[in-house]
Amino acid sequence: HYLLRRSVNPVQDFNALTQQEIMDGLVSKSHRFGHRYDGRDHGLYASSIKKYTSASKRPLNRAEQSQLMRLLQNFTATRSWNWRSLTTTLHSFTSAGVFTLHKPMDERVKLTQANLLSTLFDAIIFKCNQKPEARDIDAQGIANQLWAMAKLVDSGQERKPGLNEAVAALVPHMNAQKDQFIPQHIANLLWAMAKLVENGQEQTPGLNEAVASLLSLVNAQKDQFIPQNIANLLWAVAKLVDNGQKQTP
Repeated sequence: HYLLRRSVNPVQDFNALTQQEIMDGLVSKSHRFGHRYDGRDHGLYASSIKKYTSASKRPLNRAEQSQLMRLLQNFTATRSWNWRSLTTTLHSFTSAGVFTLHKPMDERVKLTQANLLSTLFDAIIFKCNQKPEARDIDAQGIANQLWAMAKLVDSGQERKPGLNEAVAALVPHMNAQKDQFIPQHIANLLWAMAKLVENGQEQTPGLNEAVASLLSLVNAQKDQFIPQNIANLLWAVAKLVDNGQKQTP
């Protein structure tokens, strides 16, 4: 409980984050509260892994990833999780390199990655398709989730079952909340759209509408983009055009 909330520094022994007691506690809480459990502590744990890699200024290496995966075999997202827990977990684990494909790839690690992603995608799709619409879905979460999904395919992950459906489920929310996106979101989203399309995402009318909306936001907020945003945006636009995006005014 203490480890989940304290900041991590580069000299901290990685073993402290991979103690079986931590996972036992998470599994126990999930079982005890059942469908009332919102995934908060799981999200905090994912954040602690990201903090470790941020402080270390590098993603998990192969040995650390393998050690962590022994623990994550029992780390399961469920449909009861709230939006923030889902977003934090997917974004943090992706940023930290939990889903990176190292070569040669251990089959146990690969299977654990696939199972974890499957439960996350299922919960995200369920949350996005809820009627009436889930009130906790926010612009930053949409941007972070789509960035993470694009990062997965960009880092060599196979297009896991559920990824296409998760992207498709997020797109309507992206269109609905387009006025809430700040320049960083816009740059990340266009980069993500370009990466996903480059890696086989179907260019549906909804996705094309989303790209067109984002491009109009680029023009409206052009004075607020930092150089890194501009570089990512120009790459994204070029890649989208290369994959058939209509060259609108």
